[in-house]
Amino acid sequence: VMTGKTHHAIGLLGGAAAGLYNISNPSSALINLAIISVSSTLPDIDLIIGVKHRTITHSLPFLIILTILVKIFYPIGVLPFVIGYGLHLVADSFTESGVPLL
Repeated sequence: VMTGKTHHAIGLLGGAAAGLYNISNPSSALINLAIISVSSTLPDIDLIIGVKHRTITHSLPFLIILTILVKIFYPIGVLPFVIGYGLHLVADSFTESGVPLL
């Protein structure tokens, strides 16, 4: 079973692997950290808004739509957003329930 803590950890490790926490630019590193932290648990918003769990918010089309919105409103945040959200989907796909990626 994936928990919020697990999703945060996976997202933050993915951000570290992508080199998003450059200490020579601490403000950028902090922003990337915040974006990954939020986006790594965002697919589970379905639990709050009343949509069936692991359906639309756990799909690639939904990730693409949200990524386009992030690109429009905060272009520099696209990479950390995709890493956090995408790794959430990958992690959930390894559970017994899986996810409907398409």
